[in-house]
Formats: sequence, structure tokens, C-alpha cells
Amino acid sequence: VICFPKEIKNYKEFCEIIKPDAVGIDYNVDPKKIIPMGCPFFDTFFQDDKNPVNSKNEYILLAIAPFPGYYTRQLSTQMQIEFENTIKKICEITTKMNKKFKLALLSVPFLFVISCSESNEVQESKPAWDATNYTMYNEFMQCTAGEEYSQDALNSMIASWRDLGLSESLLGGWGYVSVSPEQSAFNNYWELSWSSKEEADAAWAEWIANEDAMVWNEESSTILQCDGENRDGYDFIFPYDPYEFGEAPEDGSFAAAFSPCTLNEGMGQEDLNQALISYNAWLDAIDKSQVSGFYAYGLYIPEDKTQAEDFWFGNFHENLATMTEGNELWEATGGDAKVELESVSTCGEPEVSNGQVFFDPAKPDFS
Repeated sequence: VICFPKEIKNYKEFCEIIKPDAVGIDYNVDPKKIIPMGCPFFDTFFQDDKNPVNSKNEYILLAIAPFPGYYTRQLSTQMQIEFENTIKKICEITTKMNKKFKLALLSVPFLFVISCSESNEVQESKPAWDATNYTMYNEFMQCTAGEEYSQDALNSMIASWRDLGLSESLLGGWGYVSVSPEQSAFNNYWELSWSSKEEADAAWAEWIANEDAMVWNEESSTILQCDGENRDGYDFIFPYDPYEFGEAPEDGSFAAAFSPCTLNEGMGQEDLNQALISYNAWLDAIDKSQVSGFYAYGLYIPEDKTQAEDFWFGNFHENLATMTEGNELWEATGGDAKVELESVSTCGEPEVSNGQVFFDPAKPDFS
């Protein structure tokens, strides 16, 4: 069952109640023009190219969930390398049927699509972020530079960390150096992203039991000391497509601003959701030819409910200059969206940092 819900504010809650096999977040797609397929019908259909689906539908969509323990990114590559001939055969059959074929490898939070050209060749798959409104579990560790700290030493330290064989549950890692004048909880830290708290805790247990990891901890302590034992946990969500304004810089650098926010009296989650919808609409209306650089935003909801903040609003820009430009644009043109967002929550002065990618599962050797 593939659902195309309209005006859904919480896809996670929708899926928990309805329990569909897949969800199309673009409700404008006409499901009548799609032939959804999957095992076991996959086997009988593609064994015989004379057994076409007699339909006027334009597309054939074959959705496959990856095996447990695999990144969708890894599985996508594996599908192209190990099963390229199978995909070519599928392309050949669907082309004879005058159908447009797409193979979707589905696994939150990523979606990969492989399609066929008119020559039956497999087109290069392109990853698309499908994490909008999906909750991840992110952790922050406070870090202090050691007496041997330098950029070269840090680069070498992070490279050796990646070589230790990181948990397959790790979705990403980033480092931040504050440029804010005052120290707070969001100064000089290391962020890790997981699909759940349970997976994070299991990965940390494996890390502590790893002798090589403990040696790395000791050797790197003169470069950077991070408080993993007292790390802070947050539910993290992208309410808006983080690639809408383009890709992040290839060198992994970016600028981040984290604002501590509290809900105003009488306001709740639903009010915040509505305000974010207005903010997203403002982002949609921006003439992207008039702005420069990557932009994304996300919400961090503290695991520790005793914290003073209800959430942290994270803004991510290409660099500090484009961050300033974005802030000025928001002040000048935010209009009703700005009024609505500020009526729902009050945010303090942001902590501004230069950020750097430490680990990307799509580029495990990234440095």
C-alpha cells in the first residue's frame, strides 16, 4: 500500500497509525499512473518479458527495502555493481513495454532512485535526501583543544578515527569551533547522528569494549579531549529539504548557528508546526537566483526535559558571510512568517560556529 497523504504535518505519526508500505510526500503525483511492484510478483513478472502488465500507466515503480545492517547508500552501490545485469534486463523489458522504470531503494532517511535510459543502459543513481520530518537521534560532546592541537594534527586524528571501523549505525559526524564571544553549552563540540538512541547506546558500548578505540582515545588526548561520557542527546528533525538550496561545500566546511528557544505561554507543538509551515512557505518563495550558498535548518529537542530550552533552532549556511546575508533577508522580508514564528517561540542569541564534516557514510574516506 502506497499512500499519498495531503497536508500531513507529522509523517512519523501518520505511518505509525496507518502503517503503509510506502509514503509519497508529493501528493500531486497521480497514483493511477504508477504500477507499484515488489516481491514476490517481481520474480514472476521479470522471468518472462512476454508477461507485461497491460496497462496505460506511465511508470513502473519497484520499491525494495534494504537488508538490515546496510546503509542505503552502500546497498545502492552494491545493486549497481553486483546486479547490474539484472537491472539492465529490467530496463530492456520495461522499454519494450513503453514504460518508464524506476527502482527505489527505500530506507529512512535516504531514498535512491535508479532509472533506465532509452538505450536500456542504467543511469547513474543519484542520492536524494528523504529525511524531511524524520526524527534522528543526535549527540553532542564538549571538546577541549590539547597542547598539541593544530589543524594538521586534528585532520590526522579524525582520519585515524575513521579507520577504526565505525558503527554501521552512525549516520554522520561533524566538528564545530565557536566564533561566539561568550562560552555556553554549544561551544567547541563534536556532533554524532544516529537513527535511534538504542543504536547510539549500542555503538558506544562497542566502542568502549574496543581496545584499539581506547588506545586512540589516549593517543589523541593531547590533540583534542572530548567528554563522551557526559554527551547530550537530542531528537533531531529536518522540517525542510536540506538540499533545496543546493549541496553543501565539497570541502565539508559550513557555518552553523544554534539558537536556544522556548515555547511562549499557551503555545505547544502544534502551534510550532504551523509556524514552521509558514517558515517553509517563506523559504519556497525566495528567488534562489538572488541568494548564494547552501542553506538548511533543523530542530534539536533535548532528551533531558529539565533543560531550560524547549528546543534549539539550528541554521546551517555555506559560510559566515552567507549566514549574514540570510539573516538580513529574513529580517527584511520575513513578514507574516516571522511574526508567526516569534509569536509561538522566543529564541535567544545564537551560538555561531565554523563547522566541518568529520564523517559522511557516502564518503567514508572524506577528509
